[in-house]
Amino acid sequence: MLGIFIQTSGILEKVNNLIESEKLLPKITKLHNDIERNKGRG
Repeated sequence: MLGIFIQTSGILEKVNNLIESEKLLPKITKLHNDIERNKGRG
């Protein structure tokens, strides 16, 4: 029983990390694009 619980919480943690990175990815992409644009200007 405990083994299944530990397995499930591990999976949930992975899913949570995936969701966090999905939220983070557009921010990182935007930041990268802003930097590229500023480089072109300077």
